[in-house]
Amino acid sequence: MNKAMTVAALAVFCSGACPAFKVADAIVVKANFPAKSEAAAMRFAAAELTNAIFKTTGRLLKIYEDGREPADAKTAIHLGPTAAATAAGVVGDGMRNGDWRVKCEKGMAFLYGKTAYAVTRAAFDFLERMCDYHVLTFEGDDVFVPNPGCEAAECDVTTRPAIYGRSVYHAMHNYNKYPETKTYWDRYSRALGTDIPETIEGQYRVSRQSRRCHSAFDYLPPEKWFKEHPEYYSMGPDGRRHGVRNAQSQLCYTNPDTYRLVLESLERFVAADRRANPVDPPLVYDFTQMDNSSFLCLCPECKKVIAKYDRKADGHNEGGDAGLQLEFVNRLARDIRAKYPEVQIRTFAYVSSERAPKPGTIAVEPNVRIWWCDVYSHSDHTIPLRTPGHYNELQARELDEWLALTKNVEIWDYMLYSDLFPEVSPDAIKADAEYFAANRIPQIFMETEYRGQVFYELNYYLMSKLYVDPSQDVDALMRTFCRSYGAAADEMFA
Repeated sequence: MNKAMTVAALAVFCSGACPAFKVADAIVVKANFPAKSEAAAMRFAAAELTNAIFKTTGRLLKIYEDGREPADAKTAIHLGPTAAATAAGVVGDGMRNGDWRVKCEKGMAFLYGKTAYAVTRAAFDFLERMCDYHVLTFEGDDVFVPNPGCEAAECDVTTRPAIYGRSVYHAMHNYNKYPETKTYWDRYSRALGTDIPETIEGQYRVSRQSRRCHSAFDYLPPEKWFKEHPEYYSMGPDGRRHGVRNAQSQLCYTNPDTYRLVLESLERFVAADRRANPVDPPLVYDFTQMDNSSFLCLCPECKKVIAKYDRKADGHNEGGDAGLQLEFVNRLARDIRAKYPEVQIRTFAYVSSERAPKPGTIAVEPNVRIWWCDVYSHSDHTIPLRTPGHYNELQARELDEWLALTKNVEIWDYMLYSDLFPEVSPDAIKADAEYFAANRIPQIFMETEYRGQVFYELNYYLMSKLYVDPSQDVDALMRTFCRSYGAAADEMFA
């Protein structure tokens, strides 16, 4: 194979003149993505494209680096911003890093994106549209229809996903825990586009200076500070301070030294990111409460703040904890904005802070992003959130209250499927995707966790498609997925 596979943009060709574009000529890859991860992603796209075309047409295409394709090649599939793509006017004007374009004309197919991630999305889009080839299961042995005479009709389709950042967590990324299946799941996630890439724009990209969730203690580690300064940490219902990660422990949000040290950590994180990547640093910094706690801080000073925002006298989780947290985060956002205007702080609306503060009591700073969690113990994931008369509707009202305060909201949702009985949630997935898209939710993290559940991959597949375009016909998507059952497809669909 030509050294084109060491670079990041590809073109595929067939030899000789073809009256119509047939998926049998060649692949050309553009070598203009310098990052190693981008080059690897382009190799993945080229390999998947070549493999799928060989399966469906029986023809093995050669891969060439852009500019090294044979002079007599008449037709080609171009991956990325090749010279031919630029000459044909296939450029990225107005496109985001995660948008993609598929254009077929005059014997050429252009699978375009501004990043290797987007080019990969274009490649699988092309395979679905032109070859009727679909990735359905993580094992990768999906049923396909042989089509040696496959031809690509003229088209020009640019896709701007309705929900821009789409991460569907399946918990199978652990090398040590699942070494025999990790490769399969990595391929499945890439093929369906259910991971948020590092090449997404900075205003959507979360810094790695801290954990990406439950990160508060990364700013003020109890291992370093608790012994000498327990007052930096939360007081529990027992009247004592606690500082153990994810074990009924948080920060104390009214202690002035807590705030000072957290701000210093944030400034240090931002400066480190700018040194490492001065051109395109991440702009989102996660500052979210620790897990496994039903309160934030119940010390006397924090309880005074809670009382200002709570909807229930002597409570804390009816908006009071959210107000306590938001006062702290708003101040953090104002102070960091004075030095770094582009930086955003992401914080949870989760468990005791899930309910928005009492109406009319507090605003949300423009550089604060609320990460609202549809806590699984409060809703039924098989039923749409906005179901009149169902208790799910209470969760939708919570989200609506946050959206009334700010449009800068992300979603953490849960579909934790049963191990005991089959669950299929097409109507809920579609309706919730429509709801999130209508409210211009930019990103979603969907926690699912695979444990061999029946129909898990069907739900996963539906999310990968409906988060891109919630208007799609869910029955048609299900029929496509049911091809994975071979001769039993119709019976399984029914």
